[in-house]
Amino acid sequence: MKSRNLVIVLINLVLLAIFGVYYSHERKELDAWALYQRNIEQKDSLKIQAVEKNDTAAYNKLRIMYINKPNEGELLFYSIVMANKSHHPQAYYDVYHELRFLENMEKNKRCSSKETRELMIHYLTKGAKLGHQPSIYELGKL
Repeated sequence: MKSRNLVIVLINLVLLAIFGVYYSHERKELDAWALYQRNIEQKDSLKIQAVEKNDTAAYNKLRIMYINKPNEGELLFYSIVMANKSHHPQAYYDVYHELRFLENMEKNKRCSSKETRELMIHYLTKGAKLGHQPSIYELGKL
């Protein structure tokens, strides 16, 4: 009788452990999904603030979210908007940087156009005129 009770207790402990591991795994997946959703919502909010309100602080947070991550030209779009609407020095530099990045990606397919290179230098020059040090440095290298 005692051995039978011991077996039942052990089975219950094993089942509880399995349930705990399963629940923990499910919980982690839900937490990761919630974090992903919150990240998207935050990014959307920053986009609205940057474009509609010319909020340079929102733009700076947005660019940090995009930096060194594939973004299919989204940062380029917001950089052009912020540069043209707010004359934000970092945005001028970001336009140059993103165009240069896209140009390097395209080198294997076709060579970049003269107009693209002129546009890159145009935005870099505007950033340099506003005293943005990375723009001044890159312009000096060119």
